[in-house]
Amino acid sequence: MIKLVCSVSGHKVSRSRVWHDQLNFRSKCKRCGSEMIRTVDGWRVYDPLSDGSVDRLVGPHHQPAE
Repeated sequence: MIKLVCSVSGHKVSRSRVWHDQLNFRSKCKRCGSEMIRTVDGWRVYDPLSDGSVDRLVGPHHQPAE
């Protein structure tokens, strides 16, 4: 249901959790938790296939797999 709200009205970036991954600013959507990335066109959903890079740092809230 929340993803539907975001698809209609747009995502709401958590400005208090913004961090820089060496290439772009990143955060999460406050409503649905989607990973977000800030580009020259503004904030959008992060796509690991097209946005992924070995130059990016892992997020500060990333939990390593055990």
